[in-house]
Amino acid sequence: MTRRNRKFDIGFMRNRISFYSQEAVMNAHGSTMSYNLLITRFASKESNNQSQFYAIIAGASFTNQTVLFFTRSHPTFFPKKDMFVKNENDGVWYKVLSAQPLEDPQSFYRIVCEKLEASFIPIL
Repeated sequence: MTRRNRKFDIGFMRNRISFYSQEAVMNAHGSTMSYNLLITRFASKESNNQSQFYAIIAGASFTNQTVLFFTRSHPTFFPKKDMFVKNENDGVWYKVLSAQPLEDPQSFYRIVCEKLEASFIPIL
């Protein structure tokens, strides 16, 4: 497959994204949600076309802002639906809606994410 036929350009992996897992931490006043850093990867970011089938299945709609991240696969890490993603370039947080390995090229993941509101400030 030539470089022009790819749906994304591997050379444009200029977004540093960090994956976080969410956990509840017990304290004297009850429980607090905490976010633990799992891994940081380079990825390419694309705006999502709402008519794409995999985005609709993942939960994309016209009311939420969804984006696609393409990142290389890692031997010990697979993105899951209950994870959160922070784009380190602009500081925007996303919730993972779905993650699928790509068929061509095989060493990449397509991650559909929903943008969280600007008031979302997690405890790290």
